[in-house]
Order: sequence, then C-alpha cells, then structure tokens
Amino acid sequence: MLKLRQNRVARPPIECPLTLCVRYMSGMWTANILWYLGQQPRRFTELKQDLRDISAKVLSQRLRRLAGDGLVERVPLSTSPPSIEYALTPLGRDLQPALAVLVAVGQQIKHRKAIASANRLAQLVVQSREVHDNIGRARVDASNGEFT
Repeated sequence: MLKLRQNRVARPPIECPLTLCVRYMSGMWTANILWYLGQQPRRFTELKQDLRDISAKVLSQRLRRLAGDGLVERVPLSTSPPSIEYALTPLGRDLQPALAVLVAVGQQIKHRKAIASANRLAQLVVQSREVHDNIGRARVDASNGEFT
C-alpha cells in the first residue's frame, strides 16, 4: 500500500475563491446568460430568443438567482406595457474574462474533435476504397464458380 503523501498545496481561504466563482457560474444555461448579457443588456424575450432551447421557467429561475447573487440587475423600462431589461452588474462584468477563457478552451476542444472526426472519416474512406478494390479484383471463374 502506498504511503499517503503530505499535502503541500497552500490551504485556500475559508471561502475558496475558485469555489465561489464556479458557484456563481454553475447551473445549466447560467454561463450562456452571462455571456449574452456581457455583450449588451437584454430583455427576457431577447434572451429567450438567444437561447432557443431554454424554457421560460428555467430562464426566469436563472435570472432571479443571478440577480440574487448580485451578478445581474433588473432595470425597469418605462414602456407600455412595463418591461424589464437585464444587465450585468460590475461583479457580473468581472466574470467576463473567465467566460472568455472558457469559450476559447471550448473552441479548441471543438476544433480537436472536428479534426479527430475528419481523420476517422478519412480512415473509413480509405477502408471503403480498399474493400471496393478487393471486390473489383475478385472475379468468379465461370468454369468452376471459384473466386480468383
């Protein structure tokens, strides 16, 4: 059995900054909402259109939670009927560099997966050509019914 090594990593503060940051961005669609609001303030229906697969209930829940966490502010518009615009607070804007890094990493992963898929497709094409060539070379000898 291996001996347990001593932990040399510095202990995090009582509230770990990494845990706090990840907690703010946790939950399905939260990072996407923060991303869109980082571009410009949006109304509910605009966000719903940006995030086509999100339900109105989930979007409403996420916006309420983000507002409660102090990342998003609800700005009432003096329109008829009344409308609400959602915008990032300074704290929400502080998360934008982290989101940009996550997007960049995601693009690299997507690019690598595309390359891997293209390589696999190329292998299948080569294998298909080999099978096709082998079938073309196999001729049945009419006299005895054997492949030659």
